[in-house]
Amino acid sequence: MSDSYPRSGSARLLPLDAITIDPSLQPREELSPATREEYADLYRDGESGPRPVVFAAGGEHLLVAGFHRVPAARDAGIRHLECWVVPGTRGDAVLYAAGTNRRHGLPRTPGDKRRAVHMVLTDDAGKDWPAERVAAHCGVRVGLVKAMKESPWEPEAGLFGPLDADPPRPEDALDADRLRERMMRAGRKFVRYVEESGLDVKDVCEWVLADMKVKEEVARRRGRPEKAAAAEGGEG
Repeated sequence: MSDSYPRSGSARLLPLDAITIDPSLQPREELSPATREEYADLYRDGESGPRPVVFAAGGEHLLVAGFHRVPAARDAGIRHLECWVVPGTRGDAVLYAAGTNRRHGLPRTPGDKRRAVHMVLTDDAGKDWPAERVAAHCGVRVGLVKAMKESPWEPEAGLFGPLDADPPRPEDALDADRLRERMMRAGRKFVRYVEESGLDVKDVCEWVLADMKVKEEVARRRGRPEKAAAAEGGEG
C-alpha cells in the first residue's frame, strides 16, 4: 500500500462487485496466495486491516492498492468493504498505483520495480517525467529508469496472472478442458513452461485434477478419522 491515504479521498463502504480490478493497475508481477490467505483469515476473525484504495474515475471504482485484500475479503464471505475512495482520472489512478508498496507490504522484487516504472513511463502524464522524478515516485534507482527509457520493457503475467482476483479452485475445475481454459487465459508463463517441457497442457491439467481428488479424499478422512477407521475395520 502507499505511505498514506490521499487527502482528497474519503472512507466509503463499497460492494466488492463495484470494485474494478484492472490488470494495468496492478503494480506487482505476481500476487501471493499466502498473503491473500492471511488477509482472509484476518477478515474471518473480524479484523479490518488497512483500507483498499480506489479511484472513482469514468464511472468506475478502480482498485489501486489492496490487490490481496479485496479478493481475500471475497474469500472470507464479505460482500462490502470499507475503502478509501479518491475522485480523479484514470491517469491519476495509474500514477498512484505505481507509487504503492515502496515502504509497506511485501518486499518488492526486481520485476515489481520494473513494472512500477513501466506504468509511469507508459502513462500520458508520466512519460514526460525526468528519470529522477520517476525514480523518486516509484522508489527505485535512477539508473533503472534511464535503462528502461532506452530499452522499453513489457511486463509479463504470472502463473495465474498477477491480476486474477479469482484463481482456479478445485470446485471450479469440473474437468480438464475447463481447467486448461482457465490456466491458459490466466497464465501465459504456465502454458509456455509446459509446452517448452514437451508436455501437453491438457495432460498436465488432468494430473492436477487427479492430485486434487487425492488431496480432497485425504482431507475428508482426516476430518472424520473415527468413521474412516470404523469403515476400514468393518471391511476386514
